[in-house]
Amino acid sequence: MRARNVRRLEARSNLTPPKSIAKKLILAAVVLGIAGLIPLLAYGPLWSKGPNIAKAPGLRTVIVIDGHKANASEAVRSRQCHPWLICRNGKDGIDVVILKSGKMLLHPTTAVVQTDTDCAADVYGDSHCTNRLQLANGQEIVVRHDHNMQIYPCLTPGEVVEVEPQPST
Repeated sequence: MRARNVRRLEARSNLTPPKSIAKKLILAAVVLGIAGLIPLLAYGPLWSKGPNIAKAPGLRTVIVIDGHKANASEAVRSRQCHPWLICRNGKDGIDVVILKSGKMLLHPTTAVVQTDTDCAADVYGDSHCTNRLQLANGQEIVVRHDHNMQIYPCLTPGEVVEVEPQPST
């Protein structure tokens, strides 16, 4: 009798949980993982295909818009940051920025990112970075890049980007 009790004690002190408990732990992890994804479903499918914009291979595309124009295209509207939605600016390597100073572009070109400042996130988790871009023709423009840094990266100083004017509606 005593030997049987010793074996039971040894079995209980084993570091691996019994199979029934292990199954329950795995089930709980799966349920919690699925429950964590449910709030994201309210924002629509994150894997859906974005707008059809020409993109140079290997370069991020930066669309420069005039913040004073209300006639934003679908490509621009789909990337605008709002407090009640996940900001998708930066998805598929396409970033929409707002011109703060400099001349508006007339044609696509390339640019080198010179600066990335003022990127502290607001209460909704969105950053409103200020970037200075040096265009291929030597002209410089300053833009505001609204994005969620937890999901999509900042424009990095030294990075070469494809820059396009706001697409027509």
